[in-house]
Amino acid sequence: MTTKYKCNTKSRALVFPGSDLEIMAEEEDQVGVAGSCSQRTQIGIATSPSHSLHDWHALPLADRPRLVDVRSEEAFQARRLVSSINLPIDDLVNLLFELPEPSVGLAIVATNLEEGENAVKLLDSRYWHCIPFIFVEDESEENSVLWRSAATLRLLTSGQISPQDRRIIYTPNPFLVSHIDFVEESLAETHLVSSSQSFYTCCDVGCGAGRDSVWLAKRGRGWLVRCVDRLPRCLDRVQRLACRHGVSNLIECETSLVRGARVHSSSTSPSFETRKYDLVLAIRFFEREFLTSLGEMVRPGGGFLLLVSFVAREDGVAYEHPKDPKKVLLAGELVQVFGTGGMGFETVENCSQILPDGRVMSAYLARRL
Repeated sequence: MTTKYKCNTKSRALVFPGSDLEIMAEEEDQVGVAGSCSQRTQIGIATSPSHSLHDWHALPLADRPRLVDVRSEEAFQARRLVSSINLPIDDLVNLLFELPEPSVGLAIVATNLEEGENAVKLLDSRYWHCIPFIFVEDESEENSVLWRSAATLRLLTSGQISPQDRRIIYTPNPFLVSHIDFVEESLAETHLVSSSQSFYTCCDVGCGAGRDSVWLAKRGRGWLVRCVDRLPRCLDRVQRLACRHGVSNLIECETSLVRGARVHSSSTSPSFETRKYDLVLAIRFFEREFLTSLGEMVRPGGGFLLLVSFVAREDGVAYEHPKDPKKVLLAGELVQVFGTGGMGFETVENCSQILPDGRVMSAYLARRL
């Protein structure tokens, strides 16, 4: 199958459909972008140790640091920058899992310079180093250079934001993002969603903080997601993330330990592997002895299995992480397990990518017939 990408005309950057970059572009189009260059050069410099809001806005869309507003939720609701998200400074350390990967630049919006610098120090200690912008109010709201600049650039907005409308600035797994439309269209064609079942079901095995699961639930396409992880603290993050984004009713959590082919579950109801799902995700989760069980969890008649994991390098060089070679796929292993017809799957796509650190990541999508 061919993956479709959108090319943003302002930045000429490839943008995944439904990604935060596409949403940023749509939000700016809705609010409106400032007019002529002569108008924009008259904007005052925002109270910042390094850059103005104008400098940030002048960057190509794909290069703009994501806007993280560390003011209180009340202040954020009253007045904010378009496309920003609110992670209050008092709770920032507990909300780091909502941020994109550390290589993505962040711009801080703060009440004052001290608050902004404290946020930068915290993020820097957690490896988010690319933070060239701090925008602060400092003055009264009416006289703040920041808000006057935002109004001139048409980047100023206000009003109550519901949890469902809260933005996501992290990037879900790119392979999931680029294939989910195809998966949903195929599920609809095979009538897996009938009049008696008005939703799709997904099981995210080894879900971590649940970023993929919450993103899936927020799509508004009728997904119910069961999140499975062995660590209760991860599932606490899943529940908090789901609550902040208004999808708690679409997320179910289960603490289970997968060891080899066996599942040790704390659930009083039937554990996750005994059910059938329209989509089974195992992203950076790999237990060789459990592969067959993952396949059996997929609903026959058109359900999907998406596996993303590290695969052994052709030159045989071992990885520092994962160190155990049993946690690394062999080349062609998933096609051999699922794509040869023995389990009733057809391979939709099997690809790999070399990461900057030299590790090879494999992504495999299969449909159960």
